[in-house]
Amino acid sequence: MGRSSLEPPRILRALTGLGVPRDDREAVLADLDDLYRRIRPRGRLRAWLWYARQVASFPLTRARSGMSDGARHSILRALSTDVAQDTRYAIRGFRNTPGLAAVALLTLAIGIGATVAIFTIVNAVLLQPLPFERPDRLVAVDLLAPGIAATSLRQTAHTYVVIAEAESSFEALGAWVPSSAAVTGAGTPERVSTAWLTEDMLRAFRVAPVLGRTFGPGDGEPGGPRVALLDHGFWASRFGSDPGVVGRTFHVDGETTTIVGVLPGGFALPGHDASMYLPMVLQVGPTISFDYRAVGRLADGATIVTANADIDRLLPRAADRFDAISRDDMERVGLRSHVHPLRDVVVGDSGTILWVLLGAVGLVLLIAIANVANLLLVRAEDRDHELAVRAALGATRLRLVRQSILESGLLSVLGGVLGLALAYAGVPLLLRVAPDTLPRAAEIHIDLTVGLFALALMMAATVAFGLVPLRRIGRAGAAIASGGRSTTPKGRARGRNVLVVAEVSLALVLLIGAGLMVRTLVALRSVDPGFAHPGEVLTFRLTIPRSATSSPERIPDAHGRILEALATVPGVTAVGAASGLPLERRSNRNTILARDSDEEPVSGFYKGVVGDYFTAMGIPLVAGRTLTWDDLRERRPVGLVSEGVARRYWGSAAAALGRHIRHDSRDPWREIVGVVGDVHDVALDRDEPGGAYWPIYLEEFVGFPWMVRRSLSYAVHIEGTDPLVVLPAIRQAVWSVDPSLPLADVQTMEDRLHRSTSRTAFVLTLLGVAGAIALVLGAIGTYGVLAHAVTSRRREIGVRMALGAGTRQVRWLVMRYAGGLAVAGVVVGLGAALGLTRFLASVVFAVRVHDPATHATAIAVLLGAALLAGWLPAVRASRVDPNTTLRSD
Repeated sequence: MGRSSLEPPRILRALTGLGVPRDDREAVLADLDDLYRRIRPRGRLRAWLWYARQVASFPLTRARSGMSDGARHSILRALSTDVAQDTRYAIRGFRNTPGLAAVALLTLAIGIGATVAIFTIVNAVLLQPLPFERPDRLVAVDLLAPGIAATSLRQTAHTYVVIAEAESSFEALGAWVPSSAAVTGAGTPERVSTAWLTEDMLRAFRVAPVLGRTFGPGDGEPGGPRVALLDHGFWASRFGSDPGVVGRTFHVDGETTTIVGVLPGGFALPGHDASMYLPMVLQVGPTISFDYRAVGRLADGATIVTANADIDRLLPRAADRFDAISRDDMERVGLRSHVHPLRDVVVGDSGTILWVLLGAVGLVLLIAIANVANLLLVRAEDRDHELAVRAALGATRLRLVRQSILESGLLSVLGGVLGLALAYAGVPLLLRVAPDTLPRAAEIHIDLTVGLFALALMMAATVAFGLVPLRRIGRAGAAIASGGRSTTPKGRARGRNVLVVAEVSLALVLLIGAGLMVRTLVALRSVDPGFAHPGEVLTFRLTIPRSATSSPERIPDAHGRILEALATVPGVTAVGAASGLPLERRSNRNTILARDSDEEPVSGFYKGVVGDYFTAMGIPLVAGRTLTWDDLRERRPVGLVSEGVARRYWGSAAAALGRHIRHDSRDPWREIVGVVGDVHDVALDRDEPGGAYWPIYLEEFVGFPWMVRRSLSYAVHIEGTDPLVVLPAIRQAVWSVDPSLPLADVQTMEDRLHRSTSRTAFVLTLLGVAGAIALVLGAIGTYGVLAHAVTSRRREIGVRMALGAGTRQVRWLVMRYAGGLAVAGVVVGLGAALGLTRFLASVVFAVRVHDPATHATAIAVLLGAALLAGWLPAVRASRVDPNTTLRSD
């Protein structure tokens, strides 16, 4: 006769009886069964879910059946007593096997700690919302120009003026430009980071000052009073958090400036930590410059799609209203709107790198879990006889299952807590080696989200390796039947072998990734940057303020006096200055027009230079001569080009001499008097077409009557000593000309080179550490399986040796086993690597992600480690005494 359709599912009834005293069990089950039958007609699924909920809440709440308080307390006491007994038993078991417990805890701690540490960074940078009100409504408002392969352009003053009229799409729309300024009159002269803001910029972020007011109409107008808002951190460090700072004045680039407010702590513009904010009024001139970073807050009901459509409708008005832009040029380059989430601007390309690193440490965690699962599986096999005895004494299967899960949970919790401690100590170390370009670094810390993630890892680990030994519980009677003999058939070893193969394959993926990053870093450091002796060149930035000279014609003389003073410092062999240094990202970039060439215009950098800049930097002169002071004083229309530009237009450096170039169709043609070597101006991993060099003062430049460089980066070549040792003398030389000039961004060119490879070095460091850990864990796992196999097959080995097998044959038997596991892991790992290493395509340089040499090296290292791990068990197997083994059996 079949079961009644109204009978509760057996598994739920069995779970209900868990921990209930025998005297109360039948009454409790009868009450629940009665309630189940009442609700069953409403639907089988609903009834099952109801019954499961009753089971889950049964030990903690009073059953609806009206169970007596005595029965309920009896159940709770029984459960608490059983759990306490199981916990004590688990602790005693781990205490009896301290080596296994220590290895398991350390393995788990490393895996969970590494994963939590990287997740802490991922959480702060990628997952947490931006620290603004309703950050999902904040967007960056850029431009696209597919006709010139420009994937993202900032706004010009002309385009910003017209898109600001898109009132239906934006609640507020503002623009800002990063800058820096010399601060005097408030302590030691200092050059600080600043930002120029339009009036609506702070309204878009919904940020209000904690002291004073924000910018208003009239602020920033030419000829009007200068005002500034202070960053909260700058206010605290420079003014001691003085609440009366509003209304005080100090000098910014020599201009008297009044403090009108202090912004709240934690506020920062995307990718730019400014110390103060200055009001900006857009000046729409005759030239086009894509310098304005626009940020908007979408209006209620507006979307990115509607905002792009609105701006695309308005953009043609810029050509109608301003002569600097023509409709033909806009159509030729395909200029259109590119509104996208502000988060994309903040995160940049860091997202791919961080997800790759999180995936890498996730693989380490999987290897750690597989290792612990192997250890527990071996332990469970060794406990077959113990489980059989407990079962014979009355322990139910559920009791044994609960005991196993509790042991695994205890191991996971202890390993997780230790891992959290490692992560807490490791996050600051990670931030020290992280590149300066890592966004939102100040927001990285272990918080509740990270704690919940760690808890989830503990639970996942408990399930992952806690269920592995459970299959042994159902076979507990086999140990008694065999008289306690620890035979190990192939079926038992298969599970351990699968786990080791998984460990080896995951370790191979990490080793290949680390190898690719090693090749990338070596390739980057072998790139010729275009300048020489970077360790001997000290660089810093100086700005001639308006208070020093308001006459543009005298600015070159001010720089000249500083260069002369620096040249007298002992050890200085050459000194020069430029508007931007290589790898400094300060160069203006635009087309370089050639007068007598049919080639398409080159897009390159423009730099103003003065003094012995090329000699100080070690940039070779390929043809002609460099710029002189006579060129500057006599306003000669001359310039230099890099060798790449010369070859592109005229085929050789020598052929470029005497030719003419210019920046804009409104400029006069300027004669090329020299050609210098190419340099990597933006990054070492980017091939660049080169650029042009002008005097720092030019007449008739892009529609303006003159152009002068007040702010220059100085390059001082110092021979025979560490440049930083000479830094005090360098400062005194500058201050002998003007004691109010602060030196900003002081570092050597060697430092700039290291910064340019810092991102690659960061990824390499973490992947290298992950690969090393994976290699060690894989070797430990291989060793553990082989050692257990030797112990389990001791009688077989003894028989083989009694029948004539020699030491070499026994060792070969074990090493062949190790080699088989390693080869299987390599085959699986190669397949995984083909799919996973493609995520490194955006960070590798001069090497393919499927590079055969890197894969071969990683395989060789992994096979070597596996064979080394198998050597000790092989030696131990060869020392088995057949007489003793057979006699003991």
